[in-house]
Order: sequence, then C-alpha cells, then structure tokens
Amino acid sequence: MKRLLTTVFISIILSTPIAAQSTTDVLINADQLYNTRDVNTHFQQCIDLLNKHLLTTTAPNLKYELLWRLARTGSQVPYYIDGTDAELLTQIEASIAAGDQALILQPNSIVPLYWKSIAIGRHAEIKGILKSLKSVKPIRNNMNTIIKADPTFHRAYFVLSRLHRKAPKFISIGNPEKSLDYITTALQYDPTESIYLLEKARVLKKLGKKDQAAAVVNTLLALPENDPKYFADQVRRDKLAGLELGVIANK
Repeated sequence: MKRLLTTVFISIILSTPIAAQSTTDVLINADQLYNTRDVNTHFQQCIDLLNKHLLTTTAPNLKYELLWRLARTGSQVPYYIDGTDAELLTQIEASIAAGDQALILQPNSIVPLYWKSIAIGRHAEIKGILKSLKSVKPIRNNMNTIIKADPTFHRAYFVLSRLHRKAPKFISIGNPEKSLDYITTALQYDPTESIYLLEKARVLKKLGKKDQAAAVVNTLLALPENDPKYFADQVRRDKLAGLELGVIANK
C-alpha cells in the first residue's frame, strides 16, 4: 500500500510541470497563430483553439487569458474571415461577449476593455455608423477609462481620434480638430506606427490640409515592412490606404 501511494505521489509531481507547460503552450500557440493571421487559415485556427480550451478550462486565470485573446480576434474579423455581413457580425459579437466575460474575471483590467471596445467599433463599421451611433459614446468612455488608468496606453488616443474623425458632426463627438490632438498624442508615443500615421493623414485631409497630409503619407510610405515590432500585413494595408487618400501622386 505504501509503495502504491508513493507511486501515485510521484506521478502527480511529474504530471504537474507537464500540465503547466500545456497551459503555456496553448497561449503561445494562440499568439503565434494570431501573429501570423495573414497566413492561410491561421486566424480561424486561432479562434478555434481559444474556443476549444474555453470549453474545458475552469482555472480563472487561464480562462481570463483565453477570453481576452478571443476578444482581440474581433478586431481582425473583417480582414481575415470571408463571409456575409451577418456571419462577420456574429463572430464579432462572440468576441465582444468574450471581452465582457474577461472583465467579470478581472474588472479593472484595461486589456479586455480595449479589445472589447475595438470589436464594438468593428461591429459598428459593418452595420454603418448611422445604425450604430449608440456605440460611439460607450467606446469613448472606455478609452477615457483606459487613459485614466494608464496615460501611456497610446492605442486609446488613436481610437479616440478615429471616433472624433468618423462620427457625424450632428453628435457632439464629431470633431476633427480634437481628432488631430488625439492622434498627435498617439504619435508622440509611437511615431512609426503605420495606423497612427494613416489616421493623421486622414484627419489632415478632412481638415483641408492636403499638403500636410501628403507629408504624412510620404512618411508612411517610407516605413519598412520587415520591422518585427509591427505586423507587416497591417503596414502594407496602411500604405495602400494612404495612397488611396489621393493627397499625393500614386507611386
């Protein structure tokens, strides 16, 4: 009996690092798939992997890590999933719900709050801004909450810039001058982020400052596409969008 108990005890000890490694591997694998989401079916594989482990995970910390990552996928659904608008909206709604669940587990975390808000924005873009005006103020409030918690979280300034630029002027948040202030702040934290440069060019164009917009687009076009700090496919898409603004001659 003593020998049997010893054997069981040793088995438990030996199995513990394997379980921990398995948990780590799941998150690493999910991040790798997300970070190569422009390759084949990696993006869908990422979603499937996260959902699979959410079905069996009971540990709150791991569940939180899976949920905020699933919330993050909502930001990329329009780019890497083919489907009807209804199908895309359903997938994004699932990511918003994941963000809500992550916030239940860690109410003060800004990470799921940010990604949930971005997913809400994607949802609004597909439905059309006039059909989704009710989402504008909640997103703004969420970004302000994030900035209050962490003033260096520059993605929040970028989101606020987009809101002020894209919102119709008949609601109070529509204000391209404020948009310029926010995107300028974001660029102070990361001056070579392609989505920030594209946003600033869009704002300047909306303000009628075509020459300044052109200068920003030229800076955007000069960015390398192999900088490991950034996602290459995003940089390429931003460069194309910059050219499509029509503020400089196509190259």
